[in-house]
Amino acid sequence: MIIFADQCVNQDVITALGSEGFKVISVYDSKLISAPDNVIFNHCVTHHYVLLTFDKDFGNITRFNIRGSAGVVIVYVEDMNKEEIIDRALNLFAKFHPTRFKGKLLIIERERVRIWPK
Repeated sequence: MIIFADQCVNQDVITALGSEGFKVISVYDSKLISAPDNVIFNHCVTHHYVLLTFDKDFGNITRFNIRGSAGVVIVYVEDMNKEEIIDRALNLFAKFHPTRFKGKLLIIERERVRIWPK
């Protein structure tokens, strides 16, 4: 599994995931800085990347074909500090087998992780 970090994902999160052995590619690595959301999403679909973002717009299931993706993970950062964001992202990626992300939207909140479709 390769995680694709959207431009809103803090470098500390990317570094922490990489330190735990996860393969992470960012918009900067892919030269997609400031690309529209549909370009980012399609890039992830084409390359079978799990998209990691803080951008809630990617949760729009009528705009994005989540079921046709390798997975989308949105972190709701409003209620969390940087350490909590890192901890929850690490826990999610460590806990879930890569096949559980395919076609799913996972939303990391402070107290829970929501998954669509169930």
